Amino acid sequence: MRLLLAELAVIPRLPLYLPWPAGTRLRKLCDAIIDAPDAPHEVAHWAHRLGMAERTLHRAFQRETGMTLGRWRRHARLFLALERLARGEKIVTVALDHGYTSQSAFAAMFKRHFGVAPSEFYR
Repeated sequence: MRLLLAELAVIPRLPLYLPWPAGTRLRKLCDAIIDAPDAPHEVAHWAHRLGMAERTLHRAFQRETGMTLGRWRRHARLFLALERLARGEKIVTVALDHGYTSQSAFAAMFKRHFGVAPSEFYR
């Protein structure tokens, strides 16, 4: 049992948690990002649509999720991409469908977040 606990303690932990805001207005924004990860999701557009100033949107998002909106969007895109990569889809297709301008931009963000390249993640 001690050996098992010792082994579990040294296993690298992946950052796989995506906090959702409690408020319904900010949840609409998060739902839109999940539904269309390749869309630009301009802050000015969403602030106007949700009836708040841009700074207020940023502060509310940070307060409710503990993350900036930009960071949350990057994490959401990467988590959505994981599912498609697990199905064996091409990395370039997944990258473009999740708002990245190139496979290399996606791979760089993926490696920065998960510590390995997308092609190595499920090995």
